[in-house]
Parts: sequence; structure tokens; C-alpha cells
Amino acid sequence: MEINIIKAIQSISNAFFDTFFLLCTRLGEEIFFFVLFSIFYWCYSKKSALKLSVFYMISAGVNFVLKALISRPRPYVADSSIINKKPAYGTSFPSGHSQSYALLATTTSLENHKYHHGSKSFRITIDIVLILGGCLVALSRMYLGQHYLTDTIAGLLIGFAVAYLCEMVFLSIEKKMSKKTIVIMLVCGAIFGLLAILVLALMKVDSVSVYKYLLIAICLIVGYFLEDRYIHYQPSTHAKKSLIRAVVGVFVLLVVYILIKCLIPNDWSTYLVCVLGSFMSTILLPWVFKMLDKEGKNHDHV
Repeated sequence: MEINIIKAIQSISNAFFDTFFLLCTRLGEEIFFFVLFSIFYWCYSKKSALKLSVFYMISAGVNFVLKALISRPRPYVADSSIINKKPAYGTSFPSGHSQSYALLATTTSLENHKYHHGSKSFRITIDIVLILGGCLVALSRMYLGQHYLTDTIAGLLIGFAVAYLCEMVFLSIEKKMSKKTIVIMLVCGAIFGLLAILVLALMKVDSVSVYKYLLIAICLIVGYFLEDRYIHYQPSTHAKKSLIRAVVGVFVLLVVYILIKCLIPNDWSTYLVCVLGSFMSTILLPWVFKMLDKEGKNHDHV
């Protein structure tokens, strides 16, 4: 039955939908994480950004272990009539893209409601947009021939559950949390991911993805320490300045991402995106924003 669902979805295939769903599926990849992480880091709270990264790594570890244990073949492997529209690695259940998106979207929504950003109608609108994004990611994974319907549903539910469970644990210790504790949490998240990688290495499952997440964890830890030691960046409390930082910074990240993917169309592009994305988010762009702030203050004094 699930094969027939994928065939029905792929029956509408054309050039427009190919491009559209390839873009939608990016919402479940590392670039969407870097966009959200960076906006939190530059414009709101470095603590929230680090919390997002911890949850992201834990969710990735859960996904890797489940994939290794269940080892369900992807649809295009099980049925040769399914068109594989995008290179993919590893096994099918649960959908990593759907789970990653659900984790990021849920954490973003919780932060938005927790700190009452904007009006109630604005927060509800953001939630609706995030939910629609999840539906598009799940649909894109089936359209591209990568996952079954149950894979995507399970991925969304697991991502949602991991986000809520992690948030509950975080809230229970938040009042006692220091900067050092936050860093320890990030390191623990990285260690959890490393343990998952060791399991997968033994079972030979999706090495590209596990190394990708390991790189992100290591580079974010190094980037955070270097920024905290030498740059001392502080997110702006000025709404207009924060918006400018978000728009400019995300634009730069996307341009770098597109250039890398176009110039290096293989697995090395993924690793390079992880390294550059981590250091640009935590070191380079915070330094640029801080320098621009100094220039602006000097100009005002003149």
C-alpha cells in the first residue's frame, strides 16, 4: 500500500515539482539548522542557540540508532519502479529529514511561546508556517522516492517528542544552569552522537550523515569556545538591528552553501558546509557584526 502512495505522488512528477520538492527537503538538512542556530545566536540568545544544537545532536543520535536497529530498505531499493530523484544513504525508517525538521520547528515554537515574541496572532502564524513546513518536508521525502509514509510520520513524531522531552529536562535544571553547564550539555550531546556513530560504524550504516553530525558538534564546540574567549559577542536587543543581522547573515550563509554545493557536487561539499557553517555562525559573522557596531558607535561620536 505504501509503495502505491509513493507511486501516486510521483505520478505528478514534472520539472517544477522536482525543483520545488528538492528545495522543500532542504528544510530537513543541515542548512536549515544553521539558519535557525545562527538567528538565535546572533539576534536572541547564545544559550538558546546552544540548547538548539544540543537537542539537534541528541535527535540525530536517536535517529541513527533507530535506523541501524530497524534497517528498513528505502522504497526505491524495495521496488525498482520507484524513481530515486535524489542521492541518499543508509536505511529508511525513520525519516531523518522529517525528524530533524520536527525537532528544529518544535524547539523554535517552544522558544517563541516561552518568551512571548510578538503578538498572540503572530506566534500562531509562526506555528502554522512551521506545521506546513513539516508537511512539505514529509511529502518531499516521498516524492523523491526516499521514504515511505510511515517513515515520515514516525520521523515527525520522534522529532516532536525528542524536542519536548529535552525541553522538559532543560527547564528542570535551567535555574541552576551556568555557562559552564551549557557547554557541558553541548559536549554531552556530541558524545551521544559519537556513541551513535560507533554503533553505526559497526553496522556500516550511512557514514556520510553520521560524520556530518560529528563535524557539526565538534566545530560548534570549538567555535563557541573561540568566540567566547576572543570575540565576546553579545546579541543585540534592538529589534531593527537584530533583523538586519538575521537577514544579512542568513543571506551570506545561503550564498556560501549554494556556492559550495555547485562547485563541489559530492560528499565533500556536505562536510565543508558543516565546517564553514559552524565557524561562520559562531566566529566570523559575530566578529563582523561586532566590528560594524564599533564603527557605528565611532561614527556617532564623530
